[in-house]
Amino acid sequence: MKVTHPLADRETEPPDAVAVAPGESYPVEDGVADLPDDVAKDVAKRWADHYGETEYGLPFDPSAHTNDEVAERVADIDEVEMLIGLKNLEEQQQDRDGATSAISDRLDELEG
Repeated sequence: MKVTHPLADRETEPPDAVAVAPGESYPVEDGVADLPDDVAKDVAKRWADHYGETEYGLPFDPSAHTNDEVAERVADIDEVEMLIGLKNLEEQQQDRDGATSAISDRLDELEG
């Protein structure tokens, strides 16, 4: 699973590698680490905790919130690309009708 380092889109260079255990590391090339699935989620969470964003550079992880909380949070988001990213992440993780509908409704408001 490919995980983008949060610094990849900023002016600061991301590290050259990510250490997952003593003596075990993976290269970060062009801001992306290609990690085994069991390692990727842990690394993404560590990066999100450290850099203050989700593994995909989104403002929050929809799977960590109820459908109502997702609806409340997306109501303040005006960037279509960010909403699409949240919708894609929700569909990949839990695919809850309430959460995807809330995001789709907000997209419709902005695009309509």
